[in-house]
Amino acid sequence: MSIRWWAVAVFGAWFVASAWILSAAKHSAAPEWNFIIGGALILLGALWVVLAPQSGRWRDIVLALLGIWMAISPWTLGFAKHHKDDLLVTLVVGILVLIGAGLSFVLAANANAAGSQRTSA
Repeated sequence: MSIRWWAVAVFGAWFVASAWILSAAKHSAAPEWNFIIGGALILLGALWVVLAPQSGRWRDIVLALLGIWMAISPWTLGFAKHHKDDLLVTLVVGILVLIGAGLSFVLAANANAAGSQRTSA
């Protein structure tokens, strides 16, 4: 489980670094701050899950929402038309964050189903 969260932490770190790497962030303050703040929140949230895995499912929801936000931010912030490479990177990494956080719900449902099968037998 922690490998997934370490990967999500790397995606968050990528977003922070992309504020200085991607061209959209170099040309506009909105994408730059989006990458810095969104990436830092993803990074810190993923590290929090790794360090304190039992402290709440709401973090998974917040991280999933951050993944959705990062995936749609090129259109919301208006850099999708002029920065196609940045659009692709942001979309893919945002979806990967969403998948990483969303797997928590799938894995928890599978664990609950397996547990209920053991107790009912």
